[in-house]
Amino acid sequence: MKLYIVIDSANRVVANGTTFLSMDGFNTYEIEVEENHEIITNPSLFIVKDGAVIKDESHLLEKLKKEKGEELNQACKESILKGFNHTINGIEYHFSLDVEAQFNFQGAKDILYEGLVQEIMWTVQKDGQYTRIPLTKEIMSELILVILQHKDNNISRYRDFLCPFLKDVQL
Repeated sequence: MKLYIVIDSANRVVANGTTFLSMDGFNTYEIEVEENHEIITNPSLFIVKDGAVIKDESHLLEKLKKEKGEELNQACKESILKGFNHTINGIEYHFSLDVEAQFNFQGAKDILYEGLVQEIMWTVQKDGQYTRIPLTKEIMSELILVILQHKDNNISRYRDFLCPFLKDVQL
């Protein structure tokens, strides 16, 4: 089968087609391949080296590492946003930490610390059910530390362990 491939300055195949392709700043070559050749569906996995079209496994690995890194980054963000559990007066509650909750925590902290109110009613989950509990300045101080630890633990797991591990993966 006749196939036209477009090559970038690094000799990587960036596009292909059964008709001639012309892209400014790129070279186009005509090659013969079998009808089920992988270059047809995954052209970016191939390079032209010494006139031959070859599969570049290192590029594939880097592409997969990048995709996995993005997936792990998203998982870290989602883990942070899911919130955390914290025990107050012997009762474990789940605190949301989505973006709205983070803004609400900041506003509540400011009001409590300025002494404008002594407590604020806060929505939490207990045993999977929503309930409201009073937060005082002292409890808010505990929560600020727990929030920081929750975020830091997730970011540390991602940045200090998973990213270096992923970076070191080789063929």
